[in-house]
Amino acid sequence: MLASVLLVLSIGVVTGQSTIESVEVGSSELGDVVLQYDDGSVGAFWGSGWFGVWFDAEEFGSCSGFAVDAVEYWFYHYAGMPWVSSDFYAVLANGPISGPTADSLMRPGVAVHMSAVFVDFDFAEMESHFWGIRHTTEDITPHIAQDCGGEEPYHSRWAVYYDDLWVPCDVLGYGDVFIRAHGEFLMSLMPTTWGSIKALF
Repeated sequence: MLASVLLVLSIGVVTGQSTIESVEVGSSELGDVVLQYDDGSVGAFWGSGWFGVWFDAEEFGSCSGFAVDAVEYWFYHYAGMPWVSSDFYAVLANGPISGPTADSLMRPGVAVHMSAVFVDFDFAEMESHFWGIRHTTEDITPHIAQDCGGEEPYHSRWAVYYDDLWVPCDVLGYGDVFIRAHGEFLMSLMPTTWGSIKALF
């Protein structure tokens, strides 16, 4: 199975790691919270039709969901493996770590080499477990950037879609791809909170 998965992927290794910086928390008009698994150092790049990162917002703070203002993507263009197209689709979908649900939100985006690409979702309200996905209909490009994974055990939360399955790529021993979610935590209203609200009217 893993050998088959590798056949639908292209991977390249970056000579000399490049450190990239995201928008600092609270320093822009984007949501104040950034969900990020990559370590900021680009060590490789991947190509495939579908890539997804599974976000567990509860790992970053107490919440019942997450309102996604924008999804941030980083891409890597290697001259020896030119992109067929820089167009891609940003996709949001709720779902467990085994894969996203059928219901999803999709927005178009244009990849840029080693520069943050933000695709707006206008604070789309997601569950605490959701997927941020890069989808392309043109070949397997543009290539998504990936870190080197650091020391084992890897904490990779990304997967590739192949043969009607989302295959987790942490089993391949690689690090995290550069897909980040910006937004705000959503909190459930407790019964005592509802009581306080009703008392106002």
